[in-house]
Amino acid sequence: MKRFLSCHVEVRFGFIILMSMFLKAEVIADNHQRQDSILEAFVDNIATFNRVLPQEKVYLHFDNSSYFLGETIWFSAYVVTSEAHRATQLSRILYVELVSQEGIIVDSKRLKIEDGRCHGEFCLKKDYNAGYYEVRAYTMAMLNFAMEEIPHEKETWAFFYDESYEKQFFQENHAMFSRVVPVYNAVTTPGDYSLRHIRIRPQITGMNRMDNDDEGKPSVSFFPEGGSLVNGLVSRIAFEVMSEDGEHAEATLTVDDSGSTVKTGRLGRGDFYFMPADGSPRTVTVGYKGKEYKYRLPEASPQGYVMTVTRHRNGDYIVSLQRSENTGSELLGFSVICRGKPVVSQIIDMEEAAMEFSVPADKLPTGVNQLTLFNDKGEVFAERMVFVNHHDYNYACLLVKSKSEACEPAEHLAVDLSVKQKSGKVSLVGSSVSVSISEEATRETLVSEQNILTNLLLSSDLKGFIESPSYYFEKETPKRLHDLDLLLLIQGWRRYDWNKMSGNEQFIYRYPYERSFRISGTVYPQLGFKFSRNKRLSAGMGIGALLIKDSIEYYGSDSVGSDGDFSFSLPEFEGDGLLFIWADDSKSPMRKENAMSDFFQNKLNYEDMDGGHWYDEYIPLRENYKPHQREFAYYETHPLSVHEASVAGEERQEEIGNGTGEAYSINLKEVSVAKRRRLYKVDFSQPAVRFQPYEELNYQLDNGLFFGPVSRFSIATLAAFRLGMRGYSKFLVNRRDVEKIDITGNDIARGNDMSYYMQRYLGKERDRLSDNTRTVIPDSIAYRKFSTIENTEHISIYTDKNYRGTQDFADVRDGYSYNFVVNFEAFKDPHKSVPMYRWRRLTYHGYSRVADFYHPDYSKKSLGEIPADYRRTLYWNPDVRTDSDGNARIEFYNNSTCRHLHISAEGLTCDGQPLVYEK
Repeated sequence: MKRFLSCHVEVRFGFIILMSMFLKAEVIADNHQRQDSILEAFVDNIATFNRVLPQEKVYLHFDNSSYFLGETIWFSAYVVTSEAHRATQLSRILYVELVSQEGIIVDSKRLKIEDGRCHGEFCLKKDYNAGYYEVRAYTMAMLNFAMEEIPHEKETWAFFYDESYEKQFFQENHAMFSRVVPVYNAVTTPGDYSLRHIRIRPQITGMNRMDNDDEGKPSVSFFPEGGSLVNGLVSRIAFEVMSEDGEHAEATLTVDDSGSTVKTGRLGRGDFYFMPADGSPRTVTVGYKGKEYKYRLPEASPQGYVMTVTRHRNGDYIVSLQRSENTGSELLGFSVICRGKPVVSQIIDMEEAAMEFSVPADKLPTGVNQLTLFNDKGEVFAERMVFVNHHDYNYACLLVKSKSEACEPAEHLAVDLSVKQKSGKVSLVGSSVSVSISEEATRETLVSEQNILTNLLLSSDLKGFIESPSYYFEKETPKRLHDLDLLLLIQGWRRYDWNKMSGNEQFIYRYPYERSFRISGTVYPQLGFKFSRNKRLSAGMGIGALLIKDSIEYYGSDSVGSDGDFSFSLPEFEGDGLLFIWADDSKSPMRKENAMSDFFQNKLNYEDMDGGHWYDEYIPLRENYKPHQREFAYYETHPLSVHEASVAGEERQEEIGNGTGEAYSINLKEVSVAKRRRLYKVDFSQPAVRFQPYEELNYQLDNGLFFGPVSRFSIATLAAFRLGMRGYSKFLVNRRDVEKIDITGNDIARGNDMSYYMQRYLGKERDRLSDNTRTVIPDSIAYRKFSTIENTEHISIYTDKNYRGTQDFADVRDGYSYNFVVNFEAFKDPHKSVPMYRWRRLTYHGYSRVADFYHPDYSKKSLGEIPADYRRTLYWNPDVRTDSDGNARIEFYNNSTCRHLHISAEGLTCDGQPLVYEK
């Protein structure tokens, strides 16, 4: 049976919309209108931008705080628009991914959003590695916003098709939901969850690490209020001191030119005032663990403005402005936006060198507000975040009644839940709640925990990990308000980019709101050498797509647009389908009735290949782009009461800790790493990374990672690159006894050696490297004919358990040792393979099939018939619906051991008010 795919030419309507937005500011400027009209136009553009392209937020409520291998992570998703936190009507598809510490997506879900809600689960297979996993969730439209470039080596251009893909790859997205959860080794004794072990994992060589020339030196960061220092003006500077591993550090700071001293407060943070001047010292001495270290303050601008914001005791905000002597007076614009919407704006006549004005708190919504000072050219002089809390999220509440005395094994339990209105300002019609009831004794308290209230109002609008965000919503005290202000100074960041929203900078609208399944991308010429890839294929080239699902074929064809882009709409379905995409110079790639026969004729014959497979054209897809893996914060991977198990090739596990049960998991450097380091022996007890080559190939193609001819050698090389591996490597072919390999130079296994490095990691060692260590340029790699993909089931990469810095490169060079070993593992069944075709072949994931949480029913069993039950989560319902009075009753059966319940209920009213109950 054959059906047609609908296809359409993708229109970059985002640019058209934005052009109409910017027209007002341009016309006013061209007609030499008043400055105040120009300033007002920027704010009007922001309002238009927010109305036309509203942002979305995602929050996930989990059934538990930590997990063991063999368990299931259950989650309920709330997808809302940013401004009012109401259920989104824009996107219809949510992506949820389970990502390992190494940046490998071990499982992913594509879920259908209905009324802003969906839910799913991740089964933690026992063959996974224990460790810390990131659960991230996003709609495709969220990837248009909040991107930040990740520092990377300048040589990386050689690994990408062109510079645009390089730029896209090294970006971290701060808009998506992210939560790190610990996943411990499976329990050895059923029901005994007292030992939480995480086996020390092999380390990715050099991943996300910069070598520290002064071991033990703390990391100190300075954050001038408003964003910059100006000569001759007094500025408030917030600072943060962390150990070299990212742990909060106690230290004393002395500003050298003034001699003033300040100590770190909560979370290693503090602030001081400083006035830079030409020629004056700008260093700070930091006293840390009995030693002193020197740090330079940020460079000061020769002229400009400084903005200081303080909170009056009546709750209003006092904005103080200073202008340097060499800066002329001018009209300035001042705006406040909250979740993308302008809420306050005014024009300031900066005739005096200093002035102040008040911003009434009642004009600012609850949440993170962004204050911006700018001129009529759109130049931003200062920007600052403040958090406003009117406690107006207390108009509705969740009430829960449950058994107060200890529970009995397998007891039938009931919990009454009600959503109540405290005032007439909230509508409870349409409110939805997710509920988790777990065993109190086995639940872990983590500093990374958040709820729907703290996430939507605070965490989602700030950059990076926030430790214990609920702390900032407790009773207001001077200390807590000061800590909150420091948080905003240090982690304050523009989720809502003023320059782009105002029309002052170009905004590229890459990902539309997904209403249904679609594929879009660009057709590029398939040329093997970097400098000859200078244009896209000509307009009018034929493009075809074939989707096979359950023996049904969906076919579509079209012509490529003038910019090389194409787009197809796909039918919605559950499960996986097989998708083929190809381009053809004939402008009509093939007739639908010949699609399948042509497909079988296009299987590759490896005997005819010369050094690898070349696709007819290079066709990266846009929807398969994945956000870059972020670096975990120290306290996301060091929860309280965790003992980290160390295994250095032995069967036994060694518990590390102080015996009190209150220690943080121990960093390797604190347990005598030198005794365990094996510079000349990679750990083969478990791979650091294992992946299926075809899935990795499609990931690389869609992210612009490109070698030309494709082989498993190129796939492994690019995988090592994108995962941050640096050093000297050995490639092996199907070594079943890989753990017996001697890699000190005597091994004679068939394979090829490769050495490559990046300048950022070498430093002073770069000049000492001999000729046998070279930089790999993709176009120069020699491919071997035996490096086929179709007979390779997995590619496994083995590394040390310890991080190797640049100090090891001399040992690597002189000792002929390896930082990592790549083993290509063939299918055990010689008749099994994954054929390669001349077209792009990929698995297209439809909507994920959602499992139901199992609630046992013991009503018809006697106590002696009830099996041993060690569920840690006793009850989970991602979508509890209340009756017309806002009430609901939950009934379930206890497990064999639980004495006290932990109840976590979260939800959202139709008016966008968060509902939270935790006890």
